[in-house]
Amino acid sequence: MSRGFQKVRRLSSASSVLQPTFLLTTEWLWYWEDEHGNWNQYDSLTNSSTELEQKFQNNPQEVVEFTAGSQAYTLSLHDMIQTNKKHGTKRLVRRRPRFLSSADVQVIRTSRRPPNVPPNVQAFPVHWDKTQVPVTGHKKVLLQDSSEEYKEVETLFRQTMTNFDIVKIQRIQNKSLWDQFQLQREQMKTRNGRHSVAERKLFHGTDSKLIDSICSSNFDWRICGTHGTAYGNGSYFARDARYSHNYTTSTVRSMFVSRVLVGYHTLGAAGYERPPSKDGGERLSSGALSRRTFYDSCANNILSPSIFVIFDRCQIYPEFLLTYKEKASAVDDSFFGRRRRLLAAAATAATPSVKPTPVVKPKPVVKPNPVVKPTSEPTATPAQRFPGAFTYLPPAPDLP
Repeated sequence: MSRGFQKVRRLSSASSVLQPTFLLTTEWLWYWEDEHGNWNQYDSLTNSSTELEQKFQNNPQEVVEFTAGSQAYTLSLHDMIQTNKKHGTKRLVRRRPRFLSSADVQVIRTSRRPPNVPPNVQAFPVHWDKTQVPVTGHKKVLLQDSSEEYKEVETLFRQTMTNFDIVKIQRIQNKSLWDQFQLQREQMKTRNGRHSVAERKLFHGTDSKLIDSICSSNFDWRICGTHGTAYGNGSYFARDARYSHNYTTSTVRSMFVSRVLVGYHTLGAAGYERPPSKDGGERLSSGALSRRTFYDSCANNILSPSIFVIFDRCQIYPEFLLTYKEKASAVDDSFFGRRRRLLAAAATAATPSVKPTPVVKPKPVVKPNPVVKPTSEPTATPAQRFPGAFTYLPPAPDLP
């Protein structure tokens, strides 16, 4: 569109799916052109303009697959082309803002409530620090160790991580992400016949350099999910902090404790780009793709899951950031402790290996026999010594 030689550019406010509780956001409507040149809005309950806009905001390059009647289609959000998978017929797709008159704007401003927002969607949780809720971006609010929130997170952490000290726990206050999470919960409830949606608090360990990105823009499996794809190409969350600990880095480590809408889960598999269909197909009698026919998440075990894979980041809210380290008794991480370990390692490497002298077992000492002094005999007389030699004979008588 142009005016003379000047191009005309449409100005719009933030998308209503990104800021559903803000006033005067732009509600985008999606249309496709039929063979007669008429533009038809995507308005089925489960394949609505809101659903398509949500997908577009999550990933503008995505190719959405759906069915209508007996025909299967793909919709390229980047090229704005709808294609019949069987016949190859292509239809143009357009994304247009809903028109609001000046009277409509005045009504919205007077009511102080955005249009098309479920009445039970909170602007933000009542326990948030109202002085730390930025219009855009996020704030990290330090929790006191005496607070109920702190104790709840600590209890979850301690169930599998006992040899570590908690440095701090921070609440992530991001109104935009909270709005998306709330709206996603309501949409899942609608698809589920207004029944409650299964929600869990799960752990996610990550590189410290990705923390601010997650706090601002939520989890992106293309960045955060590089450590494993065994159960699908999504963001991985764990029931046990011990599992998430394996994906943390540095001496002082960090992991998220997130609210996750796991909904109905099934067994995951490598290569999944989304949860599989519940009935093995994508066709419905109503002629439209229903997200209710698909599971909401994948897991490592159906009956007792400990790992969940989420493919739609609007099902996640990164609620807490937990910072921790090994206990001081296990390792002294002070400057002097690190210095002592370095010096000890250097001394060990510098000392040559000396073969120890073999230990010779000494022979037992034999105690000598005592010398027996011979008994002294009395001195014998010559007659005793030479018996008979000194026999006394009387003198012979004189002969006449």
